[in-house]
Amino acid sequence: MSKQDKVHDLVYTRINGNNIKTYPVYVAMLKSVTKTDIKDYASTWSYELCSGLYGTKIEMIEQIKNHITEGA
Repeated sequence: MSKQDKVHDLVYTRINGNNIKTYPVYVAMLKSVTKTDIKDYASTWSYELCSGLYGTKIEMIEQIKNHITEGA
């Protein structure tokens, strides 16, 4: 599984309402990706989203989730 696939799965885990820290498989995925990997994934949605990400990896994933679900 590529790093982009892992970030995608983490984002959609949050969209589906699941907590990443509750499931060991998602915790392992989170540990295996970097903030740069998350920003690279965000750049597929929009440059503004990518350049505006901040905080921990989980906070960054939450920001992407919000961007997708709010239709920004």
